[in-house]
Amino acid sequence: MIEMRQLVYLDAVYKHKNFTKASKELYVSQPTVSAAIRVMEQELGMTLIERTPKSVVFTPAGEVLMQRVHALLSDYNDMLTEANELSRKASYTLRLGIASILSSDIFPLLYKSFLPTHSELKIQLDEDGGLGHIRKLLGEELDMALNGIPEDLNTDELSAIPACRREIKLIMHNTHPLAQYDRVPLEKLDKENVSMLYSPGVMEQLLERTFTASGIQPNVVSQHSQIHGMLEMVFTGCSVGFVNLAPEATAMEKYEDLVLRSFEQPIEFMVGFMMKRKKYLPPICRELISFISEALGSESPRR
Repeated sequence: MIEMRQLVYLDAVYKHKNFTKASKELYVSQPTVSAAIRVMEQELGMTLIERTPKSVVFTPAGEVLMQRVHALLSDYNDMLTEANELSRKASYTLRLGIASILSSDIFPLLYKSFLPTHSELKIQLDEDGGLGHIRKLLGEELDMALNGIPEDLNTDELSAIPACRREIKLIMHNTHPLAQYDRVPLEKLDKENVSMLYSPGVMEQLLERTFTASGIQPNVVSQHSQIHGMLEMVFTGCSVGFVNLAPEATAMEKYEDLVLRSFEQPIEFMVGFMMKRKKYLPPICRELISFISEALGSESPRR
């Protein structure tokens, strides 16, 4: 049975009248192209190409066949275009995991600038912690997750698309003693009251490793499932928190008296999209990935 691949090879040879040029266009070896066309000739019981050391000439039968090949390939490409368009327009529900510390930034932007022009996409949001998202991806409870990418990510089962690097910053009331620093020395957090998110994620793991390596033991006075609860605690001035927010983030709008401070030695991690390997996502999801990646990448650094 003749395969579409053989027709594509034959069309490229007809276009270039040269096997080497055709193979380069197709990103396959020249022997692969030659062998595929020979098999096709055997199946049809006719010679399509007269091969000479200096030229490739299609036989009269080959010329007639090429008219059919061109029509078939044109119809095939039209079919792919229509299928992609139908896929775009088909309603799709995306089960998206997103870190709560990112959702307050990203979701208002999605509802304002992306979803109004992509009404076929519905999003089921899961704001579980980063490591919880990995478990749900492996269990196929989520289609995709936007979160910190672990350095030890199981790449045999999951794939990742990096979006941007995020810096972990301290957040505190502007009257807090640590607010006097432009960049806070890590050792200043030893025995310092801190509030944290209790859903374990990449940021929390990185902080824990950093503190352990430096022999520092902050005093964790509260743990929160959502960033707003942590910000309320920090707002009292009783503790400092850890975030990877931009200063213009939506979560910061109601807390005018809170300030962000970098560490003296910046602590960063990669944020991106994770999904199960070979997981099919329709074109609209790839558009969503590009949209969010651009939004995250364009955030202004704190001044």
